[in-house]
Amino acid sequence: MKNILLIDDEEDLVEILTFLIEEMGYSVKSCFSFDGASELYKKHKFDLVLCDYNMPGKSGVDFYHEVFNKGTIPFLMLTGSVISTEKK
Repeated sequence: MKNILLIDDEEDLVEILTFLIEEMGYSVKSCFSFDGASELYKKHKFDLVLCDYNMPGKSGVDFYHEVFNKGTIPFLMLTGSVISTEKK
C-alpha cells in the first residue's frame, strides 16, 4: 500500500482529500502545519507528499526544502491561490 502525507491548513479540505485518497486504496496521514508534517515525516515512511503552498507560519515551500534535504520523494504542491509564471 502506498503511504501519502497530506498537509493543508484547511481542515475541511484535508478531510475530503483524505476520504477520496483512502477510497482509492492508499494510506493517508494528514496534518495542518509545517511542524505537524515534520513530526509525521520523522516517524513514518511516505511514498508521496501532497502539501499546501500557503500555510500560516512556515510554508509548503519550506517543508519541500526540509524533505528535499533528506532524500528523494515525489512531492506535489497544492494551492488555491493564483501563482503568476510571467516574467517581470
